[in-house]
Amino acid sequence: MIGLGRAPRRAGDEVLRMPKVPMLSADSRDVPVAARLDWWRGAVGEVFDICSGSPDAAADSGATASDGPHRLSGVWWRYDRVLLGTVVFDANRATRLERHVRSDQLDHYRLILKTAGSMHCETDRGERLSVRPGELLLHDLSRPVAFDFEAGSNILLVVPREMLDEALPLAVDLHGVRLQGTTASLLAAHLQELVRLSPQVEVEQAPMLTQATVSLLAASIAPSVHALARPSKAVETTLLRQMCRYVDLHLAEPNLSAESMAQFFSVSRSRLYRLFEPLGGVANFVRERRLARMHALLEQPSRQLTVGRLAEDHGFKSAAHFSRAFREQYGYSPNDLRLGRTNVLARRAQGGAGAQGPSVHAWIRSLRD
Repeated sequence: MIGLGRAPRRAGDEVLRMPKVPMLSADSRDVPVAARLDWWRGAVGEVFDICSGSPDAAADSGATASDGPHRLSGVWWRYDRVLLGTVVFDANRATRLERHVRSDQLDHYRLILKTAGSMHCETDRGERLSVRPGELLLHDLSRPVAFDFEAGSNILLVVPREMLDEALPLAVDLHGVRLQGTTASLLAAHLQELVRLSPQVEVEQAPMLTQATVSLLAASIAPSVHALARPSKAVETTLLRQMCRYVDLHLAEPNLSAESMAQFFSVSRSRLYRLFEPLGGVANFVRERRLARMHALLEQPSRQLTVGRLAEDHGFKSAAHFSRAFREQYGYSPNDLRLGRTNVLARRAQGGAGAQGPSVHAWIRSLRD
């Protein structure tokens, strides 16, 4: 179990209160009933498409008449390099499509602990998995997936890919993997206790708890590693992930190209092109990652950046060329984002889901910064 008991520090007779880990919360019940489904879609629409469940969703979830339909509430905490959250919801279908994957470029794993209600998961391999309360499912945010949720609740953990991959002995395919066994049961109990204690956790404790949680997650996966790994596929997957990380580290270099990558990794260009084919090709992947980085920079109000300077620093021919590419990927312009005029930001402002601060989606992206 997690031990956080410690006397407050004192300076003379004054108790020094240490800062707690950052928290975000939102609840659709703060929004008029008629606007709740739109609010819900605005809150998670950058990551998933949402369709409402049955008309009896509120009754199924035990909601009161005053709650109304389209219940979604959640609390998230940022622990160093991972996010921990707990959410309660009515029945819904959440689908992560190829367009989400290509647009947001999230490269993270998402662990779901069912705490109430059941769900069905459909992966891009055509698998259909059923998950009941108390069970754990891991999926890859860089790949499409669909969930059918009964009314219920989840605990969620989001981990950057490289952090979990480095804790495993082999490169494995973790998309749609159910965690089972004694260690998985310990992980489930750990997550529930961590949620309970999160309001008390201090920022300086976060790195230690992050490492403990990821290590326990890796230990839960380890018994299945050899069964999950396909030897030839694992080698290719590892190489591709190394190349993707290389791209992230060299986005501001104008000579970043298929040629420079092939030379650095000592592979043929044909093999490089084959590896990146599922990601839309080398040039397209580099472009999408550059746009994702620029999107994150433009979201930071403290940075005084011009569109022209950003375009120049990231290898675009001109500000106009960058703006066209940005609008094509995100559906709004760089200036719209910088001035808070995007549809996403407008929905947050109307519904209150993170209107005055960062969104969960922005937090997820920032885990790899």
